Amino acid sequence: MGALKTTGTQVCPLQSAFNYWYIKDGKITCNALFNKCTEPEYNGDPFVSFVEVTNNGTPWTNGKAYTYNNNALFEADKSDGLQHALAACNDSRYPYYAFVQLMKKAGMISGTSIQGLVGRFAAFIPTNEAINAGLTAGQIPGITNGKFVNGVLEGTVNVLELSRYLRSYFVTSELNVMTTYPYPGSAMKSGTFRTSGVAGLMYTDNGSSLSVNLAGQSRVGHVVSKYSYFPFAYKDGCFHLIDTVL
Repeated sequence: MGALKTTGTQVCPLQSAFNYWYIKDGKITCNALFNKCTEPEYNGDPFVSFVEVTNNGTPWTNGKAYTYNNNALFEADKSDGLQHALAACNDSRYPYYAFVQLMKKAGMISGTSIQGLVGRFAAFIPTNEAINAGLTAGQIPGITNGKFVNGVLEGTVNVLELSRYLRSYFVTSELNVMTTYPYPGSAMKSGTFRTSGVAGLMYTDNGSSLSVNLAGQSRVGHVVSKYSYFPFAYKDGCFHLIDTVL
């Protein structure tokens, strides 16, 4: 690992696989702490300042050393995992609530797991606002006259069609080689990835941002910039939020 940036953003993979440090403008956090940012009751800042430690004002000859004020920075993700977090979501304040309700309508949720989802995965999830816009425009295959009424999803559903469509948002290690979670500059390079849905998922790393679209389709979903393109990384998978349905 090289020097930590004091401006801009940086992702540092850790020795514990699929765990990361995130650096933003001279502050640092780990993915386990960063995941709290989507929790409705969380009002804190997962980032803490770090300071380079030098040898009496001169750089060390064999590397870099830093101090920071957070004992949890080396902790790996100890949650029940992303499948559990998604399947158990019943609070409309979560940014992925609407997507989860679609999965439930499609019969994809079984207890605290997502049926047919094997191995690690990366999900590109439309925000609640994007799902609502897609429902209004009739852009989500497998559901007609879809709308949320007091947080409850209504509409006429074709379970098979909807589930096959939604599975196109997931890139899994069962169908693809996955050595890292996606973020700008990661080892996950631009390309078309296999899914168990209706189409492959075309992933594009633009250098400073990310985007996806279904193979053969022109509608492009851009990963929202609110979270600095850091993946919400769990032990079994990660997700990014995108600004439109595909």
